[in-house]
Amino acid sequence: MPLPQKPRHPRNSQLDPFKPGDRIRPIAMFERHGYLVGEVYTVTEIDANDSTLRARNAVGEDGRWIRWCDCARADGIGWEWLKGELPADALELLSAFEGVQELSLSADIRKALVTQASGLKNRILKACEALEPSTP
Repeated sequence: MPLPQKPRHPRNSQLDPFKPGDRIRPIAMFERHGYLVGEVYTVTEIDANDSTLRARNAVGEDGRWIRWCDCARADGIGWEWLKGELPADALELLSAFEGVQELSLSADIRKALVTQASGLKNRILKACEALEPSTP
């Protein structure tokens, strides 16, 4: 079902932070726009009058209008490129993480690591001691 059309007021401005064709990454979920934080989308439309844009996901679906301040440019290396460049064992390691900008271990993996780490407290304290400068 097509999304409802928003009244558009065309304006061509060099000051707009995004333009159609730019790759963006949503960074906030204000107003529940439906985009996934951290995923990469391609800008399809701009409305400079209210500082919003619409973007398309990797499978060609257009999203709702999202504010510019809830987006960041997605310049540089992306997940799609990495999947084609990294060996299988590296991809398997990365699959344990959630997100694409700031990698964080998924909750299940964190729990499994902590329960498998015998003597974790003592090992952390020893590592801290080794980093402290010796006092004369």
